[in-house]
Amino acid sequence: MTTERTSKYSSRHRRRHPGSAEPSRGRDRSIDLGSVVNRILYWVTWLMTLPIRVVLWLTQPPGSAILFGLAVFYFVGLSCEGYWQAAVLDAPSFILKPFIQDDAAPLLVITALLSPTFWVASILSTVIQAIQATVLRDISLAQAQREYEAVRDYTVPDKRPDAVDLVEFKRRQLKQAGTKSLRVKGFVCLLAYAIDFIVSFSNFPLFGTDGIGELLRNLTWIALSIFGAECAIALFLDALDKGREAAAPKVEVVE
Repeated sequence: MTTERTSKYSSRHRRRHPGSAEPSRGRDRSIDLGSVVNRILYWVTWLMTLPIRVVLWLTQPPGSAILFGLAVFYFVGLSCEGYWQAAVLDAPSFILKPFIQDDAAPLLVITALLSPTFWVASILSTVIQAIQATVLRDISLAQAQREYEAVRDYTVPDKRPDAVDLVEFKRRQLKQAGTKSLRVKGFVCLLAYAIDFIVSFSNFPLFGTDGIGELLRNLTWIALSIFGAECAIALFLDALDKGREAAAPKVEVVE
C-alpha cells in the first residue's frame, strides 16, 4: 500500500517537474525583449542627438582645433592661388570655390607645385597672412598684465622752459619710447592689407560684373581672400591654447 502511494506521488511529481521551468523561461524572454527595446531606444536617441553632439565637439577642443585647422589649410591655399594668378595671368585654379565658375580642379595643384612662380607667390602670401594673423590675435590677460607691470613705474619729468633743446629732445624720446615699433607694425599691417586687397581685386573684379549678384559674390570672395586665412590662423591658435589649458592638470590650493 505504501509502495503504491509512493509510486503515485513520484509519478505526479515527475509530471509537474517539467512545468516548473516555464515561469523561469518566461522571465528570460521578457528580459531579452527588454534589453532589445533598450538597445533600440539607445541607438535611436544616439542618432537623433548626433548633430548636436557633432556641433558641440566642433565648438570646443580638440574638435575646434581640427575645424579651424582645415579652415587654415583652405584659406591659405586660396591666398597662395590668388597671388599666383595675380602674377601669372593664365595660371589655372585648383581651389574649389562655391558659386565661382573658374573651372577649378584639385589635380591642377600639381601644375602649381611645378611652377617656380607659385612658390615665390606662396612665400609672399604666407608672410602677409602671418603679419595679419599676428595683428588680429589678441594677447593673453597674463601677458598684458606683465607688460603693464614692466612699464607702469616710468614717468616723464615736466617740461623745463630754460632747458637746452637736447634735454627737451630726450624728454620727448623718453615719452615716446616703445611706440615707434608699434607705429611701424601698424604701417606694415596696413601695407599687407593693401597688397592683399589689390591681389584679391585682380582675381575678383568689381567693375564690369553682370548684375548685382556677381558683384556681391565677388565682394564676398574678396573679403574671404583678405581676412579668411588670418582669421582662421588666429582662431586655430586660440583653440590650441584652450586645448592645452583644458589638458593641463589643475592644482587646488587648500587654505
